Amino acid sequence: MIEVVDTLWSPVLTFKNVKDPAILILDDEEVAPKNEFSISSPDETSVFRKAQALAERLGGKCLSSTCLLSDKLRFRCRLRHQWEMSMADLEQKWCPKCEVLLNKCKTFAGNLGGVCLNEKFEETLHFACCQGHQWSVNHKKFDSAWCLECQQQEKDLFKKRCEEERRKREKAQEEYQQKLFEDAKRKALYGSSCNQPKSNEEDVLAYFQKVDLEVEAVAKKDAEGFMAQKDISAGISFQQALQVYKILIMPEDILEKYMMSLSPEILKGEFRRMAKVIHPDKNKHPKAGNAFQKVHKVYEVVISKFERS
Repeated sequence: MIEVVDTLWSPVLTFKNVKDPAILILDDEEVAPKNEFSISSPDETSVFRKAQALAERLGGKCLSSTCLLSDKLRFRCRLRHQWEMSMADLEQKWCPKCEVLLNKCKTFAGNLGGVCLNEKFEETLHFACCQGHQWSVNHKKFDSAWCLECQQQEKDLFKKRCEEERRKREKAQEEYQQKLFEDAKRKALYGSSCNQPKSNEEDVLAYFQKVDLEVEAVAKKDAEGFMAQKDISAGISFQQALQVYKILIMPEDILEKYMMSLSPEILKGEFRRMAKVIHPDKNKHPKAGNAFQKVHKVYEVVISKFERS
């Protein structure tokens, strides 16, 4: 015997396998399944499904469990912002908070002469500066910094200008000091009332001490400027830098005359003392090699003169 079952009352037809829940006729004892949305009409079903599809296409989700044409639906975007909006408004725009944040990004970029390349607010934002550099940044840190390439270019340009100014100052100081040394040398070697050079060792040593004080004053400024450059002065003491600049500034003829005023034994001791301070193996200053070569050259000339005499 075959039992005929009315499809409208079949328990097989539930909310999950019927395309239009409106065709289901429930008796007084049957209750609609939980966690399902309540639908009052086929129009509301169509609106609800349309809202769900639109939210998924935009990377979000419809959080509402009911759909009434007079009510607003609750949504969540890809960045987990939540808001309520009617279906009519949903067709016009998506997450209002994302829209506000996108406008904030565009304003931030515009104030700095650049542009935000995103059409919508996303987890990763893309920018371009006025020089055409492009970069990407997380949406939470978009206003923490601007173009890193431009910042590096500004640093390089500033460093180049500082280096050029330093070279100009050094050149001007060298020219000025050379003039002073020449004037002092003429006064020390020649009396004001006679044209014969002074040969007394005490006069030579006194003159060298005077010049040495002037040289040290200039070398001290150069050493202070060098020590201020932390990236290249690491591992170098102030005294090491000072001795290097003193040797480089001191004219060779004055250094030679000073060495000539010493006895060979004292000269050798003085040279060893200088070598311990400025030799490149002991002193890591970039110009220590030049200073040592200058002292060694003068020393060799004086020693050869002593040997010939």
